[in-house]
Amino acid sequence: MSCMRKPKKLKAKKLFRRLISYYIWFSITITCIAILVFGFIIFRTVGPVEEVLYPGIQSNVIVKSDYKQIDASFIQSIGGWVEIVDQERQVVHIIGEKKAGPMQYDRMQWQKLFYDSKTKPYYVSSAPIPGTNDQLLAVVFISSEYAIHEPLLHKMAEEINADFYHSLLIGVILLLILFMINLFIYGRLASKRVTGPLKSILGGLHSIVDGQYDKRLQYSGDYELQQIQDHFNTMAEKLEQAEQMKQEMEASKQRMLTGISHDLRTPITTIQGYTQALQLGLIETEEKRQQVLTTMLQKSQRVSELIDDFFELSKLESSDYPCELEQTDLSEFIREVAAEYYPLFEEQKFVFNYYIPSKAVSVPANSRLLYRAVSNLLSNSIRYNPPGTTVSILLNVMPLEVLIRVEDNGVGIPEELRTTIFDAFSRGDRARKSDGGTGLGLTIAKHIVEKHNGEIKLQSVAGKTVFDIWLPAQQTMRTTEKLVNRAAQRKPQDCLRIGK
Repeated sequence: MSCMRKPKKLKAKKLFRRLISYYIWFSITITCIAILVFGFIIFRTVGPVEEVLYPGIQSNVIVKSDYKQIDASFIQSIGGWVEIVDQERQVVHIIGEKKAGPMQYDRMQWQKLFYDSKTKPYYVSSAPIPGTNDQLLAVVFISSEYAIHEPLLHKMAEEINADFYHSLLIGVILLLILFMINLFIYGRLASKRVTGPLKSILGGLHSIVDGQYDKRLQYSGDYELQQIQDHFNTMAEKLEQAEQMKQEMEASKQRMLTGISHDLRTPITTIQGYTQALQLGLIETEEKRQQVLTTMLQKSQRVSELIDDFFELSKLESSDYPCELEQTDLSEFIREVAAEYYPLFEEQKFVFNYYIPSKAVSVPANSRLLYRAVSNLLSNSIRYNPPGTTVSILLNVMPLEVLIRVEDNGVGIPEELRTTIFDAFSRGDRARKSDGGTGLGLTIAKHIVEKHNGEIKLQSVAGKTVFDIWLPAQQTMRTTEKLVNRAAQRKPQDCLRIGK
């Protein structure tokens, strides 16, 4: 199983900040558009007012410090005149022909003079004479009747108002159009940053629903969306691993059922055959009958052994199986196992060695289950090796764990079987002799060791078959983590030099 991929470091801008930046730029753009639109409105309405008169007939253009030098010929040609009025509103000089108004203006007459009205006969503008400290004013009179027929000279207030409302309507419509265009552009930019990744996420979810756990997301997005991508990929990887484990378990169960059916069929067929032979009287001598009965007993024992092993394995595979641990002296435990198996090794003409510390080695263990695991390893050494094989069992103490090793220099295990040696019904039949193993011994041993939070491994040693059982010296909440760290720190030479 591959190691879980770590989430990559995220450096993307957060979605909140990006949306705020979009909002700021949107506001700035709308403000600029509004300024331009209202500038257009002002230009449409104020601009013509500023050009009410030709430049040559405006009072502030024609005034001079010497008012007698003022050129009012064009004004006179269109029926107008220029009056020089002092501080007391007294007309002190006239350029052209004065056609209306008194020579001395009172306050009311002076104020009405500059009112804007349709009934006024003249359009009036004024400007101070330079150098007189505003003591003298140049007042220009132009015929309103003439101005009405000449639109370049004057526009009535109603016309200006009409221009204003017309320009305002155009400006509002233009503002709305530009607002909608701007809203569409920024909306597309913002949604593209979100909808693109969301479509990828939706597609990934559909793939997961369809059982395609190898699907991975890969898009560029903001911080939150990249977090979703990373967690989705982690989830998909876990689901893919779970699916692979499920398939492996199903394949293992299928192999197990095949192995059980095969291993049960062979002895049962033998028993049936001998039973029929006895019934039909085909076995004539008493000696042969005893041989047949002995064979039938062995085959029935094998069936019973296979059923017991399978039942034991099914219990060990359950997570609810109780494994009560108590402090056990492994030195004494290994001595008892060695003493029990010593006669069997002598009988089979094996060389049996053991290396056990003289001091007590106390660890938490279930002695019944641990005996089953160790005895399975020793039984395999006897079952699958020829006479003359040297078998060794040893116990070594580490700072965090203890090692129980069972090794032999027999025929060995083929390389192609090493990766599946702990699977159910996995036997080295092509390299070892096969005379009755159930094929469940190593599988049971593996589950027992794992119930102790330990590890069992087949070491690669030239000319030897070496099984190592690593058990934690103490059982704590972090036992598994410590064993993983310890396993990473183990050196091959540390293991191989044990017992030498």
